[in-house]
Amino acid sequence: MSVAGDQLRAAFVAVLQGRYGRSLLGRAWLVSPVVLVTTLVVALRWLVGASQALSVLSLVLGIVLWNFFAGATSEGIGSIPARRALLQSGPDATWLLMGATVAVQLVELVLGLATFLACQCFLGPRPGPMAVNAAAPLAMLVAFTLGVALVMVVLRARLGDADHLWKLVLAVGFWVTPVVYEIRMVPERLRPIVELNPMARIINEVRGAILHNVAPEPRHVVVTIAACLAVLGTGRWLASRSAALIAERA
Repeated sequence: MSVAGDQLRAAFVAVLQGRYGRSLLGRAWLVSPVVLVTTLVVALRWLVGASQALSVLSLVLGIVLWNFFAGATSEGIGSIPARRALLQSGPDATWLLMGATVAVQLVELVLGLATFLACQCFLGPRPGPMAVNAAAPLAMLVAFTLGVALVMVVLRARLGDADHLWKLVLAVGFWVTPVVYEIRMVPERLRPIVELNPMARIINEVRGAILHNVAPEPRHVVVTIAACLAVLGTGRWLASRSAALIAERA
């Protein structure tokens, strides 16, 4: 277990170095979510007025969660060509590289959420006791993101157009997922279709816990966890079976 931990830490450092090694500000760029969230909250509150504070917070929270998913999966696919040596180190190399890439994005997610909560305490309503229920969907967000990143890396090795395809999926997904709107705004007859998307379920459950002080229904939580773990398991299995091909076509 310690060997795997050491390998993951080494991959994490390598991802950080590759991302910020030649940057003037270096790892200081990790605090960019603080600037982004603060700017979004201030600008949107000024545009729509103080009376719409809850709507502003809902919009910003959706963007923070979506940016983590989109950023981690896109960077995971994009990091493959520069990590050929690492990918040739063993059958678990893809898993370690994607895990490290998601972990770097997770640092930014934590900073973004911390900034968001500070803004929420200032604007109101403050998080209630049910906010702790956001922990489970946030954990599933990480699992789902890692699973999707692994699946896309496999597709990249098998299909040359996977990078371009994923950009299109993210562009469309941003609008069909309740990121800039809440799921209650979706016509009731279409909600079951929207909820097939794990990201829609995750964003909705996090919003409910943090913004509305509502505990999600256990049935919904179980479905979300099952879907996200299924994607993660599928991604891990595919990446293990395709390790040689991924390394060859990096």
